[in-house]
Amino acid sequence: MVNEGHKYHLKFEVRNGRFSNVTKFCTAKVLFYMKSVPDTVLKCNFKDSDGFKEDYEFYLNLRKRMDPVIGYNIPDNFGFIAPETRPIWQLAIVSASYIMWQKSTEVMKYNLAQIREVHQQIRTDEFLQFTYIVLLHEIPSQEIITCNMWVMWQPKQPPNVKYTCLPSPTESFSEESEFGMPEGMGSQRTEGSALQIN
Repeated sequence: MVNEGHKYHLKFEVRNGRFSNVTKFCTAKVLFYMKSVPDTVLKCNFKDSDGFKEDYEFYLNLRKRMDPVIGYNIPDNFGFIAPETRPIWQLAIVSASYIMWQKSTEVMKYNLAQIREVHQQIRTDEFLQFTYIVLLHEIPSQEIITCNMWVMWQPKQPPNVKYTCLPSPTESFSEESEFGMPEGMGSQRTEGSALQIN
């Protein structure tokens, strides 16, 4: 598209992380503008019930807790994700995809590398709330980007995400890029993965 950007039409399949034999199909139209975030239209053949049972069990389990969940280094330095931390990891993937969409270009993409820290905030309403520190792998620069991410979620709803990221070494540093006010809406441990459940 002259003077606007490049438009792509995609067809792809996705698999449930727990049931790899269950395949769903999606189509997408992606327009990469020259100076703004990509414009994306996505359609998938999912049903409302797909994965809802697992989501709701995770939701009810955390809603009943009197003490907040606290986790570190998920996955650990060997790539291991403990079963009790997998729902926290999956929520982080969905939530961080908003950051990755905001930052991606035709030549730059991101993957969620690790949850450095996650803290649950106990709420009295229907939402679960988490504060994450996540590490994003920037490709092709191979840099690791550190982001603070604030997430509110309840079943059958997309997560509400706010975030702020430190600049990568490939970006120019500015005071606005420091952790502080969110730039987008929608104690360190070096080894091991842990989720505190008292």
